[in-house]
Parts: sequence; C-alpha cells; structure tokens
Amino acid sequence: MTSTNSAKAPLLPVSQPMLQTINTRDEHPQQRIEYTLMISAVLLTTIQFLILYGVDSTTPVSRDSLCDALLHQLARGLRISIPHSSPTTAILFIIAPYIAQPGRIVAARYAILVGHLVGSTLGALLV
Repeated sequence: MTSTNSAKAPLLPVSQPMLQTINTRDEHPQQRIEYTLMISAVLLTTIQFLILYGVDSTTPVSRDSLCDALLHQLARGLRISIPHSSPTTAILFIIAPYIAQPGRIVAARYAILVGHLVGSTLGALLV
C-alpha cells in the first residue's frame, strides 16, 4: 500500500512561535530630523523677534550697558541682514523639490529656513 501523504508533511497545522526582535533603532529618523529643524527654526525666529521688537521698547528690567549696546547693534544688523538674505532663501525654498530626494523635501525646506535664520543672525553680528 502506498500512502498519499508524505512522511515529511505533518498532518496537523503546526504553528511556530514568532520571535519578536527588539528594535533598538529609531524607526523614523527622518521625522526626528524634521522635528529638530522645526524646533530650531521656531527658537531662532523667536529670538530674532524678541531682539528686533524688544530692544527698543522700555523694559522694567535694567540691563548693563554692554548687553544693551550689543542688543541694539544686533537689532540694527538684523534689520539689514534679514531682507538681504531673503531672496536666496526664497529661491532655494522654491527649487527644493528639484534638488532634494522625494522623501526629504520637508526636511530640506526646514534646513533652508534654519540656514536663513542662522545666516541672518551671523550676518547681523558682522554688520
């Protein structure tokens, strides 16, 4: 007599326990980069806003003369450097989909914005 089932195949379905691997690596490193760039942009924008519009207003807190002079110089420099660096930033922001990888367009735009903010702040210090 010949059997129709082979000796290697089990008659009942066998379920093997799946080993779950512990993933220690971050699953979304791109998202972490985007959040870091976004927080950096918000912080730099807030600092520039406070310097531009908070220096000329009278505050009840007394500052020493060196800090006051530095902030006034930085505010004067920001008024010059922000408009002068804006055209380059706008052009890079527009062409970002063409120069960045498809999945990294948002991160590229955040990086362009942070670069603009850092560059305008450093340019204000040099003026």
